[in-house]
Amino acid sequence: MRISAKVQNRVHASREAIMDCIINKDKLCNFFVSHSSSDLSSGAKVHWKWEDYNAETDVEVVSISPEQIVFKWPNIEKITTVTITIKEFEDYCDVIITEDDFLLNEEGAKQIMNQCQGWTDFICSLKAYLYCDINLRKDPRK
Repeated sequence: MRISAKVQNRVHASREAIMDCIINKDKLCNFFVSHSSSDLSSGAKVHWKWEDYNAETDVEVVSISPEQIVFKWPNIEKITTVTITIKEFEDYCDVIITEDDFLLNEEGAKQIMNQCQGWTDFICSLKAYLYCDINLRKDPRK
């Protein structure tokens, strides 16, 4: 049996503004990654770096629609699929991030907890950037 990581949060911005922050490499580098080799587009292979974590990975973009981004990336010993869905309402959007699939065991539970923490940080950092033009990934002492 498999289980998924899932986080959801409300963002007071248009779907287009949120999508642009995620798809546009220059904006993505202001809240999520330190470096992105290119913008996200369907079928693209993109390299991401997190200098603050000394980590990097390759991402394969499966699809992009007006309200959803789907990509695959390596997670420990296997490839997982991340789906970012943006549901627009009158004056806000719900950002829903699901990462599939993890084993239903102790190790899978640990991985899901780590991924939920990371995706929650993603949404909080997105909000800080969208609302206040603040990059939470940068060390203010440097």
